[in-house]
Amino acid sequence: MLRTDPALVDCVRETVIRWQAMHANNIPAWDEWLAILDAGPQRIIEVLEDDGEDATRLRQSSPFAGVLTNRRRWELLEEVSREARGS
Repeated sequence: MLRTDPALVDCVRETVIRWQAMHANNIPAWDEWLAILDAGPQRIIEVLEDDGEDATRLRQSSPFAGVLTNRRRWELLEEVSREARGS
């Protein structure tokens, strides 16, 4: 979705800012996410697709949660599963 709708970044940025405003204890990953969002779509995609420790840690507090509907999420999971099976 990010590749086809770069405006999604603004929505996600608003989510992080809302989280920061709602919680007295700022989670360091939120600041990291804001920096990643500021770096642009390519950097965001790199983090979302990265299997490394830092990216995995960041995804534990991902502001992208809730961007996809449950139905769309399941469709994507099924698609990836089919591709992995070679069907």
